Amino acid sequence: MLSETRFNSVWNKILKKDLLEQNNIFFAPGQKHGEDRDFVLRYLSVCKTAYYLPEAGYFYRYVKTSAVNKKRTDYFDNIYVAYKFKIKMAPKFNVLPDELEEILEPAIVKQIVSRTFSSGEYDFSCFSVSMKSLFNNEELMEIVRHTKKIKSSNPAYKMVRVAILTKNVSVCWLVIKALIVAGKVAGKFK
Repeated sequence: MLSETRFNSVWNKILKKDLLEQNNIFFAPGQKHGEDRDFVLRYLSVCKTAYYLPEAGYFYRYVKTSAVNKKRTDYFDNIYVAYKFKIKMAPKFNVLPDELEEILEPAIVKQIVSRTFSSGEYDFSCFSVSMKSLFNNEELMEIVRHTKKIKSSNPAYKMVRVAILTKNVSVCWLVIKALIVAGKVAGKFK
């Protein structure tokens, strides 16, 4: 639950209302990113039983103009806030600090790499602002530096991770653009 993002959504869960009310679990006012994740982790930290169904039960419709697809430069800040929140919640799930590093950090690096890759669709100036916010966050950069195993078999993730470690916006931009072109040529991207 701490390492995977698929548990983050509220809409794919059935929750007990009385448990929410008894534990004063509500969405944080004004929080614009990660509110589902925080809500779900707080709920799961107090519930005694949970069941998982492997069926999706829904169809996801990708809408290029939706709010989640708007250009934003605060994603790395949000990844950092989510990381700190998960560290805070770890003891409630009986996760020890050593285990937390092994569980959480590869997932954080995958999120960073994914966000870097998707930011390649922005114009260079927006991409630059976004990447500089990552480069200025020493704690996230240290996680990228020492986490060599990323939860992805895609070799492009490793290439982007290496580009991030240069802390050079232009290098990252060129690597992302080259991977996008290569993907289009190979028919892997839309």
